[in-house]
Amino acid sequence: MLTTEQSLSQQAASILFNSSNTRATNVFARSSSTEKSPNPRFSRFEELLATTEMPPSGPEYYAARRKLWLKPGWEGTPKPRPHSNSRQKLEAILNQTNALYDDNAWKKIDRVWKNLANGTRLSERLPMGLIIKIVHAAWVRDHTWPAGFEAPEPDDVAPPEDDTVSDLQLNSLQGDGCVDSMK
Repeated sequence: MLTTEQSLSQQAASILFNSSNTRATNVFARSSSTEKSPNPRFSRFEELLATTEMPPSGPEYYAARRKLWLKPGWEGTPKPRPHSNSRQKLEAILNQTNALYDDNAWKKIDRVWKNLANGTRLSERLPMGLIIKIVHAAWVRDHTWPAGFEAPEPDDVAPPEDDTVSDLQLNSLQGDGCVDSMK
């Protein structure tokens, strides 16, 4: 029935995919109805695996399968969804110049802010820049952040250390008499 050259997973796949039980095959199939695949019963990785010559089972088979899995390009790239109307409206409100002081605008921003502050999962992902604008607006509204105040540059970041001493630094050290003591 099955040859000894087939690996255990290839044997299992052939049993599952050749059986009449479609429910069992759907458990393992990862392709969605929107994905354009020649055979909708196989995922793209399974198709790649089926078309690639693999070594017999054992460590070589594992290494070859892992190499295929890590190879870029087999996984489907998700198509970016168009932004929802609510997100477009939120972006338009946040891009207005006086949105912080407009009560109607704040009512719309406040709904998202309350979800963020309470840790509620948003219905749509928002980019970090938009979240920062929402948090900033909320902080200005509740007087946590002074209106018009710019964030200062961080002072706790150490400047990069330079291993080489410049000529200007050497000249200043020579004037102090420090270079002679370094010799």
